[in-house]
Amino acid sequence: MPAAADDRGWRIAVEELLRWTTPLHHFRRTATRDVQLGRSRIAAGAKVVVWYTSANRDENVFQDPYRLDLRRSPNPHTTFGRGGPHRCLGEHLARLELRVLLQELLPVLPRLKLVVTPLSPPPEAEDNLRDIRSITDAALSYLGADEFLTALLSRVKKSLGADTAAVLLLDRSARQLIATAASGLEEEVRQGVRLPVGQGFAGRIAAEARPIILDHVDHGNVLNPILLEKGIRSLIGVPLLVNGAVIGVLHVGSVGSRVFTGDDTALLQMAADRAALAVQSLRSREDRAAATALQQSLLPPELPAVPGVQIAARYVPGDGRVSGDWYDVFTLPSGELCLVMGDVAGSGLEAAVPAWPTSRSACRSASPMTRAGRPPPCRWRPARCCASSPTGWSNAGTRPSMTASPASARPSRQSRRKGSVPR
Repeated sequence: MPAAADDRGWRIAVEELLRWTTPLHHFRRTATRDVQLGRSRIAAGAKVVVWYTSANRDENVFQDPYRLDLRRSPNPHTTFGRGGPHRCLGEHLARLELRVLLQELLPVLPRLKLVVTPLSPPPEAEDNLRDIRSITDAALSYLGADEFLTALLSRVKKSLGADTAAVLLLDRSARQLIATAASGLEEEVRQGVRLPVGQGFAGRIAAEARPIILDHVDHGNVLNPILLEKGIRSLIGVPLLVNGAVIGVLHVGSVGSRVFTGDDTALLQMAADRAALAVQSLRSREDRAAATALQQSLLPPELPAVPGVQIAARYVPGDGRVSGDWYDVFTLPSGELCLVMGDVAGSGLEAAVPAWPTSRSACRSASPMTRAGRPPPCRWRPARCCASSPTGWSNAGTRPSMTASPASARPSRQSRRKGSVPR
């Protein structure tokens, strides 16, 4: 420890202790835009976890990061954040409190004596710590989803001394688990093995959302014949959970006699939690790309040129996500101009897919049947239709329309009759 008069030495020691302890371990945020971070691409809207403990032991920033060095300087730790609106406002008080504590404690240290012999950690403790570091290694975060799962399964298999490891993801619509990645069970993935939820070993884990251990594998407790063909005698599996919902199963197996323990379950669940975050991130990116493509197909490629009318349109989802909402502008056989807006419940790929093949095309198909001066008979499908003659409104039950002029903005006559106020 620095001498009491060494003010700079105290400051350096305090910073190292803050790096070493890292009181706040992690923090979750939502990406506001697409970002390329190393070899990983983070899509806007994705959930991102910042691990301060990992950053404070980054080998690229700190020399010998797993050693407590009270003379370490400079010390760019992230304990209080790295600037911006979320930097800790109480950091100066925390530094002062820690310094006062150390300065008061230092004079009494020579009088402190051991009253019991310290316990030595069991031999397996260091092995367990090494296994946890292997699973939580920050370097895995820079891999793509497929590479990540492959590397994670290899590490899990090695850490648990197992012979096989596999990840099966849940297909909610079919209520089946699909073999997605494997180590030692590659046949599962190549054959596209599907297992029903609620049946067999993996199916029970998905249905009950809890770990299951099988000390003896036979036809009565597993459905996948590949496990029996491989000669697997023991299995342990855990659910992949995101916000409490099951999205898949991770299991490992041993061909020899093996009794899996509670520590094995905890380590495997830790790996499953990491796998679940990676899978969810990949699915979010894929869903966003697919929904964006569908969304563009729902919108007119260009607005029609109508003499005497200026038309401009902009599509901005209310919560920042794509959905099945759509609009269209076209002329009727009578020469009237039709503006149509469709409001679909929900957002994301699930909302965009049903709207794509039906809503916009159906409304256009129905429009030629329109009588002069009446809106198109498509209220059954889109949420809101409107046609001009000179201006006519038709509302199928969603938020009422609003018309605007340079002098005022007012609800349509229909919305006033309902007594509603548009937003």
